[in-house]
Amino acid sequence: MIMLWLIIAIAAYFLLAVTNTGDKLLISHVVSDPKEYVFLVGLPLGFLVIFIPFFGWLGPRIALLALAAGFIFNYGLYWLYLSLKNFDSSQAVPAISGLVPVFTTLLSFLFLGEIINWYQGSAIILLVLGSVLISLSSKFRLDKKALAYAAIAAFLFATAFVLSREVFRASGSFWQALLWIKFGGFFVSLAIGAFWPQVLKGLIGRPTANAQKGFWLYLNQFVGIIANILQNFSIWLSSGIAIALPVINALQGVQYIFIMLFAWILRRRFPKQMEEDFSSRALLRKISGLVLLCSGLIIFASLT
Repeated sequence: MIMLWLIIAIAAYFLLAVTNTGDKLLISHVVSDPKEYVFLVGLPLGFLVIFIPFFGWLGPRIALLALAAGFIFNYGLYWLYLSLKNFDSSQAVPAISGLVPVFTTLLSFLFLGEIINWYQGSAIILLVLGSVLISLSSKFRLDKKALAYAAIAAFLFATAFVLSREVFRASGSFWQALLWIKFGGFFVSLAIGAFWPQVLKGLIGRPTANAQKGFWLYLNQFVGIIANILQNFSIWLSSGIAIALPVINALQGVQYIFIMLFAWILRRRFPKQMEEDFSSRALLRKISGLVLLCSGLIIFASLT
C-alpha cells in the first residue's frame, strides 16, 4: 500500500506547481505590473491586526524581527513575480528554489554562527550549479538577468526564513509568531501605495476589471495556502519515519516537472504568456539542472 504521507506530499507539490503557473499567467496576462500583484497579495494581511490581541503581544525585539521577516518575504515576492514575468516559469522557480537553501546556510553561518560542514558545502555547489544550468539561454549562454532576479528573490526569501526561525524559537506559540510575520507583509503594500501611488490609482480607476483580477489572484493564493498545509501535514504524518523528510524534500523535483508539463499543455492557449523552450537541447539543459538541484536538496534534507 502506498504511504499516505507520500501521496499527500505529491499532491502538495502538484498544487504548488498550479500556483506557480497561475502566478505566471496572472503576472503576464491579468496583472501586468509585479508591484500591483504584490500590493493585492499583501493588502488582506492588514486585517490580521484584529487577531493580535487574541494571540498575544510579542516583545519589542521579537515583534520587529517578525514584522521584518514578513516585509522581506513579500518584497521577495516582487522579485519572484518579476522573474516570472520576464522568464520561463520552468527557469525561474527551480533557480530560486535551488538558491534559497544556499543563502539560508550562508546567512546562518555569518549571523548565527552555524558551522558549514563538508556535506553542506557539496550541497551548495550542486544547488548553485543546478541554478546556473537552468538559467542558461537556449544557446547555452548564461542569462545573467534571469539569474540575478532569481538570486535576489532567493536571498530575500532566505533572509525572511532565518528571521522567522528566530521568531519561532523565541515565541511560545507557533500561531502567534506566524500571525506577526504575516502581518509584516502588509507593510509592503503600504510602501507600494506610498511610493508608487499610480498603482493604487490604477486599481481604483478600474473597479470592474480589478474585481475579476482579485478573484483569480486570491483563488490562486488560496490554492497555494492549501498546498502549504498539505506539505506540512505530510511532514507531520511521516515524523516517525527517518527517511521521509529527505524524500519529501527531494520530491520538490516533481513540482518542477509539473510546471514544465503545465507550460507544455498551456503553450497553445496562452502562447505569449507561456513562451517555454521545449527543444531537445533546452529539455536536456533543464533536466540536467533539475537533477543537480534535487541532488543538493536530498543532501540538505538528509542532514536535518
